[in-house]
Amino acid sequence: MPESRPASEWTGWRGRIGARYLSGPMRKLEDRWFLGSPVFLGGVFAMLRGGETVLDVGAGSGYCSLEIARRLAAGKVICLDLSDEMLGHLDRRAKREGLRERIQILKADACSSGLGEDSVDLAVSVGVFHELPSPGLALAEMRRVLKPGGWAMLLDFRDTWFGRLVAGTHRAEAHGPFGEEELSRLFLAAGFQNVRAAPVKHALAGRGQR
Repeated sequence: MPESRPASEWTGWRGRIGARYLSGPMRKLEDRWFLGSPVFLGGVFAMLRGGETVLDVGAGSGYCSLEIARRLAAGKVICLDLSDEMLGHLDRRAKREGLRERIQILKADACSSGLGEDSVDLAVSVGVFHELPSPGLALAEMRRVLKPGGWAMLLDFRDTWFGRLVAGTHRAEAHGPFGEEELSRLFLAAGFQNVRAAPVKHALAGRGQR
């Protein structure tokens, strides 16, 4: 009997509406006021030299992927997600903005990307890990595909009133928001070095080096 493929909760009408929201102005305002995504992305951009292969885990409609792609001269962003609606929206946006040649669409699970070992220079994820039932497995997969010395960087909801409101366990299998020590332990357990987790407003920015 064939294995069943993991399913995304962002399907059908929810996926279509979610894709528009996540690439719209309200998402940008929410990120600036509550999550500090511009600060996180500034750290990501500082890692880039222009020719990297970057993996965006849970790329959604391209909020992070397209910002990275704009800063690449010869590299590419591998946009991993399980939602056809999200990936379709990302694909259309990339074409409109003349970025399609720097984007690789990959429908896959965060814990099993199918990518080769040592194939990625930088792995990032924004606002996705709280939805995962096993964030530690996803971090281990990020480390597996990273080249030696490469970095994994993620931003997700911190365990505050806002984090619990937005990223609470609305699904029983979802992890929910993170604490600083917990996120650091997850990075260390996955085998990362030079681990750091720091609050950014109502979010946590974590990083580790292979």
